[in-house]
Amino acid sequence: MSAIVVTTSGGSGTSTIPFTVLAVSDAPTISSFTPTIALAGTAVTISGTNFVTSPTTNNRLRFNRTLALVGTVTSTSIATTVPYGATSGRLSIATPAASAASADDFFVPPEGIGVADVASTGRVTVGGSGVTMSIPSSKAALLVFDGTVGQQVTLGYSNISVSLLASDMTVYRPEGGILSSQPVGFFGGDTHIASLPVTGTYQLLIKPQGSYSGNITVTLSQDLSVGPLVVGGSAVTANITRPGQRARTTFSGTAGQRLSLHSSSASFVQLTLTVTKPDGSTFVTGGFVATDGTVNWDPLPVTGTYTIVLDPEYANTLSFDLLLSEAISATMTVGGSSLPITIPRAGQRARVSFDGTAGQRLSIGLTSSTLSGGSLTVLKPDGSTLSGPSTIGTSPAGIDLPVLPTTGTYVIQIDPSSNYTGGLTLTLSEEVTGTIVPGGSAVTVSISRAGQRARLTFTGTSGQRLSLKTTGVTIGQAAVTILRPDSSTQAAMTAYYDTVGFLEPTTLGSSGPYALLIDPNATNTGDITVTLYDVPANPTGSVTINGSAFTVSLPVPGQNGDVSFSGTSGEGITIRGTNSTIGCLGLTLYEAGGNSSGIHICTTAFTMGWTLGSTGTHVIRVDPDTWNTGSVDISVTDP
Repeated sequence: MSAIVVTTSGGSGTSTIPFTVLAVSDAPTISSFTPTIALAGTAVTISGTNFVTSPTTNNRLRFNRTLALVGTVTSTSIATTVPYGATSGRLSIATPAASAASADDFFVPPEGIGVADVASTGRVTVGGSGVTMSIPSSKAALLVFDGTVGQQVTLGYSNISVSLLASDMTVYRPEGGILSSQPVGFFGGDTHIASLPVTGTYQLLIKPQGSYSGNITVTLSQDLSVGPLVVGGSAVTANITRPGQRARTTFSGTAGQRLSLHSSSASFVQLTLTVTKPDGSTFVTGGFVATDGTVNWDPLPVTGTYTIVLDPEYANTLSFDLLLSEAISATMTVGGSSLPITIPRAGQRARVSFDGTAGQRLSIGLTSSTLSGGSLTVLKPDGSTLSGPSTIGTSPAGIDLPVLPTTGTYVIQIDPSSNYTGGLTLTLSEEVTGTIVPGGSAVTVSISRAGQRARLTFTGTSGQRLSLKTTGVTIGQAAVTILRPDSSTQAAMTAYYDTVGFLEPTTLGSSGPYALLIDPNATNTGDITVTLYDVPANPTGSVTINGSAFTVSLPVPGQNGDVSFSGTSGEGITIRGTNSTIGCLGLTLYEAGGNSSGIHICTTAFTMGWTLGSTGTHVIRVDPDTWNTGSVDISVTDP
């Protein structure tokens, strides 16, 4: 012992009470305690060394954070009781010599859990190995971990027995209140704590639901920091090896940027993606697939550093690469030059803007594509969808747009699938327009741009019959459709290269403006000549058996002719045709009783023998092949 002397420039002073320096050997230790788990009010015996026997109040004993009353004390033993408000954690003691803490934890079950309910206890550490807990039926487990105020941690739950179908996971604060509570199934899961509220020892209660039992491994981790990501830069790899761990990275963005985040991984794992703005508020949240998944964001709202957090589903572990790209921007003109687009980065999209006018009818042609798959969407000036998404690939394609609803700037948006990259060429065209007259001259249409269509308008009358012929086809293949005034389909046919095509008569249901739409297959171009016929009513006539012939005259393609006669059941007849200029035609007998029979002939004269099966008025129908016209004399004889 010695006095303490303090010397300054103004003099010196000496303490009146001597200061005693204790030896290190006087420091207390806690080696064990019995029991190791108990509720408040339970007697506990603590073993150790260098406890102060007199006065006993010089032993300041704590159960985690809570001070306990010390009873009987020897230098190696303390008798006490678990104080009310105590929580699980290490025991600590402070004496005048020093302070010490137990190596093991004392567990105080939370409210509603008895000592007998707890089957296993343990401690898990940040970055340490996972701790496996075995939980019998109708029992629970307790785990503790130490944390610092503001610290971000995640509890991951993995290797769960199939028999442990569901458990409630509750995290308690050091002072005993509930910090977090959630159910977890046997697939696994995690508890994320963004910021620990205080420094101290936290407790996790694992309580299987019902009578479920089994094993579960708990891992305590902090987010894996990777990156940072650079817009347009190289990919960043996140290798998550700890169950429940998340990956965190940042990037610098500029207000108005349109970005896409792409992930590639050998594992097909669902992730939850959260992007926060520079001020910490949420910008984007949603699902994300690690295997060649892409998420496209709205324009960045502000300039600054954004944070990306990726959370694997069911506490899965995996390695994945992240690539951050800005959308390719370009412009094109309706009817202008074709625009080649190259997309060099996985997950990157392209946005091509053009000015459109309300009422325009446009088509997009896609050629020279090396993009294995993707989609194309056309957006209105307000950002809503006008058309699509349409599937695109390496094959040439034509995409026809609805009538533009407003005047303004539209956007063609191309989103590659998977990790595809490549290029394609876009052609933007307005329809070729013109008019055609039913019963008038043929009209030749030339389509010179990939994806382009042609529309010929005409006025139709309710009850009017129209037929259609296509000739001089160099397009390859095209759909030719008659559209009603409401744009629905009245009738349709397909025109083929170097082939004459014919559409049988169709009867218009209303009067108004109709259109003939010519839509080449894919991006075919070329010429086609169309003729629209105004088909009169079918001519009719009658003959008598062994009487004079009736001349069926069919001057317009699509007309049929009907010749009637009276006959008796069992009577044998012969239908005779002479002086035919029609070429090939179909001849069909429709009996009064409903039976019918027919032949196909391509000669100028012909006969058809038949025995009538019914008595009454029978009808002979002359139906020229396709667009054939002409006349034929029809008579009936016995036989």
